[in-house]
Amino acid sequence: MPMIPHHDATTRGLICPTCGWSVVSTALPAVLTDDRPWRLFAAGFPTTDRDRLKALAEVRGSNLVEAAKLVRAMGTGPDTLVFEGRASELVQRMARLRAAGITVATDPGFPHDTPAALAAARRVRVAL
Repeated sequence: MPMIPHHDATTRGLICPTCGWSVVSTALPAVLTDDRPWRLFAAGFPTTDRDRLKALAEVRGSNLVEAAKLVRAMGTGPDTLVFEGRASELVQRMARLRAAGITVATDPGFPHDTPAALAAARRVRVAL
């Protein structure tokens, strides 16, 4: 369940809609409160590369067979949608694909493609 951003005159935070748990700060990183839907795109690669297939399957929440089918349909540029979600989720998935050597791109204007944003997203343990 996604956290709900909270903003008032002096604080910012996140509230769990299920249990009411919250974290409040005067300066949460923007990547944690950006709840706009962002998209992540990937470029194709050889379907014989098992490590890349595993990374793609993990990011998409699918199995290796489905990932291989998707890769066969991909072009050489990063134009195939592989994930859509919040910024905090997207930066982690983007890092996973890059670590596997997959070329990725995001929506134009995505402001959180930084090491600091990735570190902030990892600290709150947004699960893949």
